[in-house]
Amino acid sequence: MSVGFAVLYGTVPAVSQDIGEVSTLGFLTLLIGAVTLFVSIAAIVVGAGAIAGERASGSGKLLLGFPHSRADVVLGKLVGRTAVLGAAIVVGLTITLVVALALFDS
Repeated sequence: MSVGFAVLYGTVPAVSQDIGEVSTLGFLTLLIGAVTLFVSIAAIVVGAGAIAGERASGSGKLLLGFPHSRADVVLGKLVGRTAVLGAAIVVGLTITLVVALALFDS
């Protein structure tokens, strides 16, 4: 998504006309809003899926039957889901940065 946004930002005059000079810093500043919205929505979906999936499949009762405390289960879910979401975001933004640096002069 953000790679396509970088290409549009650099090539479509209507997008960059109101912004002024097309630059890497200008693109990254513009990208902050889109990334913030996407990450927030993705975190809500992933978190809700973790809770609803355990409840729907019944594996939550099995998981809590083991000698783990509820805090261990919640912390494990939080750390695991955060790591997966964070890795995806870092990979996507790294590719976007490479494309932006290749497309824009300054």
